[in-house]
Amino acid sequence: MEDALYRIAQEAVHNVVKHASATSACIRLSAEDGSVRLTVDDDGSGFVEADVPRGHLGLAGMRSRAEQLGGRLLVSSRRGEGTVIEVCFSQRA
Repeated sequence: MEDALYRIAQEAVHNVVKHASATSACIRLSAEDGSVRLTVDDDGSGFVEADVPRGHLGLAGMRSRAEQLGGRLLVSSRRGEGTVIEVCFSQRA
C-alpha cells in the first residue's frame, strides 16, 4: 500500500512540475473511519482529461495503482483553475 501511494503522489507531483506552471501545490494524506485519502492539488494551468495525448501514461498509471488498492482515482481539473488528484480506498486490516 505504501509504495503505491508513494508512486501515485510522485507521479502527480511530477505532472505538476512538468505541465501545470503552478506556483503552489499541496499534498495531503489522511486516514479516517477506515478509509485512506491522498490528495494532490495545484493552482496551475489545469487541463481537460480528454485532451491528454495518447501515450501519456501518467494518469492511467495512477488510476491503475488506485484500482490495485481497491480504490478509485478522481481527477478534477479545468483550464486556468488548477487540478485536484484524489485517491480514496478502504484501509485493509
